[in-house]
Amino acid sequence: MPHQTAYEARYVGRDLSYTPGQDGAALYAAAFSRAYTAQQAHPYAFPQRLFDCGLYILFTLGAMLRADELTPQRVYTLFRAQHNGFYGKKRPY
Repeated sequence: MPHQTAYEARYVGRDLSYTPGQDGAALYAAAFSRAYTAQQAHPYAFPQRLFDCGLYILFTLGAMLRADELTPQRVYTLFRAQHNGFYGKKRPY
């Protein structure tokens, strides 16, 4: 049974959070919106956005591992959402 508490952290001035028990669409939406918002705000700040996406992926993978939710499908959803958001491609889940 997954934990019901959210994992939150603050690294390098960035607030990160992960809520266990989300379905795939909710996980995609959360990860996508984070990367897409950064892409819209700073379209040419590639290193900064890449660092932010990488930090978010590492934190989320760690939170998934602690919540016992680390599966290939969830990892793929996380990476796909970050990729689409990073490049500003609005694709459905």
